[in-house]
Amino acid sequence: MSEEVSRNGKTRHHKQNYKCRECGRQFVLNPEWKPITKEQQELMSRMLLERISQAGIARVLQVSKDTVQRYVNIAILNHFLCIGVLIDFGEIKFMFLCEKLKQKFNYLKRLT
Repeated sequence: MSEEVSRNGKTRHHKQNYKCRECGRQFVLNPEWKPITKEQQELMSRMLLERISQAGIARVLQVSKDTVQRYVNIAILNHFLCIGVLIDFGEIKFMFLCEKLKQKFNYLKRLT
C-alpha cells in the first residue's frame, strides 16, 4: 500500500475502504460493481415495452431496482429530448426546457 493511501473504515458491504491523502478520494480496491451491457439495456427496453414490472426486470437481469429506475429515467429524458423539437413550446420556453432536460440527463447518465 502506498504512503498516499490510507485505510478508511469499511463500506456498508463490509469491504475495506481506502482514502487518498492527496485528493481525498475514497475507493474500494476490487469493486464488484460493473456497468450494464448493451444487451441488458436492449432487453430492459423490450421488457418495459411489454409492461413487465421494474422489480421483475431487476430479478431477471440480476441488477438492482435502482439500476432499472435510473435506466427508465434516462430513457424518458432521452425520449423527451428527441421529441421536444417537434412540440411548439414557444422559443423561450423550449430553450429553458431543453437546458433543464440536458442537465438532468447528464446528471443521470453519470450515475449509470
